[in-house]
Amino acid sequence: MRDNRRQIVDDLLGVLRSHELATLWTSFESGSALIAEVERIAVELPDASAVNDLTVLFAPTGVLQDVALDSGFHDEYVLLADRHDKVQD
Repeated sequence: MRDNRRQIVDDLLGVLRSHELATLWTSFESGSALIAEVERIAVELPDASAVNDLTVLFAPTGVLQDVALDSGFHDEYVLLADRHDKVQD
């Protein structure tokens, strides 16, 4: 079975919800705000602007990577980012 963006977002939300999120170096005021943004993207998929917003979050040295490094789930982030880079739906 091939990955799709919705599966990746659902898995991402699971990871985000299971960690205390350090968002100090991001534009998000809190972990809850970051989760709310990913939830918004999930609702709006497969809209092109939601796909773009997700791609920006997954960008190297972007929000998700910074939060993952500071929150202790960088290995999980790398796996999700790799899946995101390969998705073709």
